[in-house]
Amino acid sequence: MHTCSPPGCNGWWPELSPDGRYVSYGNWGDNWVTDLQTSQNYDFSNPPGLPAGSTRCTGGKWKDLNTLTFVCEVNPFYTTRYEVTVGQWQPVLTSDDPAIVAGNLFDARDGHWSSWLGAGGRIAKDNQTVVSSGAGGALAMSQDNVVYGCDGSHLEICLIEGSVQTTRFPTQAPLHQMSITDEYIIYGGYGPVRGICLSDGKDINLSATSGFTESLGGSGVRATKNILMVNGQPWIVTGVFNNTSSYIFLRPWGERASIAIPADASHISAVHNNGIFTVAYNDPVGRMAVVTISDSSPRNDLSGGLAPETCGSINNPPVITSLNPTVTSNGGTLEIVGSFLTPNVQFFGIGGTVINATGWVDPSLRVTTVIIPNNIQPGIYNVGVTGAYGSALSPSVITIDGGTTLSAVSVNPVVIPGATNFQDLITYAYNYSLIIVGIAVFIMIMWGGFLWMTSAANPGNIATAKGYMKNAIIGAVLLLSSYVILNTINPELVGGGFNLPGISNPPPPPIINPPPGGGGSASQASAQTLLSTIGLASFLTNATCSGYHAQLNIQEVAGGNLPSVCSPTCSCLPGGTTGSVNIDPIILDGLTDLWTSGSRFTVSSLTTGIHSAGSRHYQGRAVDIVVNSSSPATWLAALNYIASNYSGQIYCETASGASDLTCTPTSAGGNTDHIHWDF
Repeated sequence: MHTCSPPGCNGWWPELSPDGRYVSYGNWGDNWVTDLQTSQNYDFSNPPGLPAGSTRCTGGKWKDLNTLTFVCEVNPFYTTRYEVTVGQWQPVLTSDDPAIVAGNLFDARDGHWSSWLGAGGRIAKDNQTVVSSGAGGALAMSQDNVVYGCDGSHLEICLIEGSVQTTRFPTQAPLHQMSITDEYIIYGGYGPVRGICLSDGKDINLSATSGFTESLGGSGVRATKNILMVNGQPWIVTGVFNNTSSYIFLRPWGERASIAIPADASHISAVHNNGIFTVAYNDPVGRMAVVTISDSSPRNDLSGGLAPETCGSINNPPVITSLNPTVTSNGGTLEIVGSFLTPNVQFFGIGGTVINATGWVDPSLRVTTVIIPNNIQPGIYNVGVTGAYGSALSPSVITIDGGTTLSAVSVNPVVIPGATNFQDLITYAYNYSLIIVGIAVFIMIMWGGFLWMTSAANPGNIATAKGYMKNAIIGAVLLLSSYVILNTINPELVGGGFNLPGISNPPPPPIINPPPGGGGSASQASAQTLLSTIGLASFLTNATCSGYHAQLNIQEVAGGNLPSVCSPTCSCLPGGTTGSVNIDPIILDGLTDLWTSGSRFTVSSLTTGIHSAGSRHYQGRAVDIVVNSSSPATWLAALNYIASNYSGQIYCETASGASDLTCTPTSAGGNTDHIHWDF
């Protein structure tokens, strides 16, 4: 936990950077950033270029991961805007019009900024006025969208997309503050909390408490961000309080059960990265604190029995907008771009043929990647995606040419031959020069002779002709002498390879093996083969570390990323604490071979879950599988296949971690929970 208190620190209005490493804060007149890893402080209270007058700056907003922006008010109608690049930490005055920047509310996010000026109700965005008058407050923005109270009554919420107001939503609760992220709006203040899904316009009750007042956290000149995307799904953060207790609540969109953090918070900023929430807040007297908590922490329902509510993408059918590439081969990779996508892909041939395939989808549900099946025939196909709430067909077709696309690990690198040596360069230059200059000498001597013959004894013409002939002969002599000159400088210029100390022909470019976890890694190729062989449904989504499971692991590695690696305390990071752990291709190839041998199983754990400290699961060198049978003989057959064809330890394991020689599964009344293999 990082804390600071007045008078040494003005901790008002904390704002966390998207990666949770930095926090900016400060009320009017103070403007600070603290590096939460090193505790280094940066003071931007008096940046260079401040206009004369009673200027006061305030804590900044994160325009993007590496850019902080803040404003300094000279007067209510004249405010300058600065930007600071992470790592350089030098505030730079922007060229924005101070009269347009000025406002009672200022927000920045996703590369944009906006402000609301209460006097007249003007809204500006990226140095342009988008609403000239009449706008209410509660300003918030995300990507290229801005939301605000349509007028002073706050009975409607207006949405601006780009620079055009597109939609109005009637409010169903008092509007004091608001936040927007992707497809969701949350609004309220000191009472009910409501949410709107932009995809269907539905307004739902998001309140999570009974007997408490619930707010979005933040008031006055600050906009706040109350919606976080957690593994592709929206979560919300609110502040709740009564006469005796105060908390910060974190919970999935539409649900009531919340992670509760005891905190007397007046303003809240939260981010989510790698399974961890980082939350910064200040109390009513400006004392700031920063805390972290796992997204798998216990949740409690204090709503008094309110049922969950849903809207938007939770029930939306998939949509396909494009395919990339449009021409590929068997074994090639296809990206399906759209929204609300699933891993379930279908290829529809002209003759009515339907080929099913399983891919993997990114956390935002906007890109599904699939390997073209080897059993699909050459031809033209439509591509479809199916889900629980509908299906979608691609607006364009894909051509499969029937070739075989080599995986990244089987592609032979192209070796470029060494450059021609310097001797050849000199030889070619000399030979061509001899030809060109010889022709020129012949022409000039012929031209000089012609002028002499036609001079009619004119001394001037005769002198000119002699000059042409003389210069031509001198040029010929110099050219013929160039061999002697070059031989004198270095005989090897005309007789052999030319080598100066330290200079030689460049060697062929080296063959560079892809780094672990890269798009061309052996792990990625093995994961893609395994996924296309046994299907995504053969990987469990049950997770002892919430949100981290075997299905996520295989999607990560098949997509060219490092897998999430957990710890016994469920601290899960891409590539583990070293940032380099990948799933060993031996494990992945062994599972493919086991399936091909006829065994049917489900992968229950790769690099996630709770295991003993030092477990090879956390090194990418272990796997747990559950055989899809109640017969001990079938379990033993799977175990013996791995033991006969691969090295390492393999045994039937109980839920408590003990080995079971009988391999009798719990479904048959035994104690075996899974087969464990490591090496």
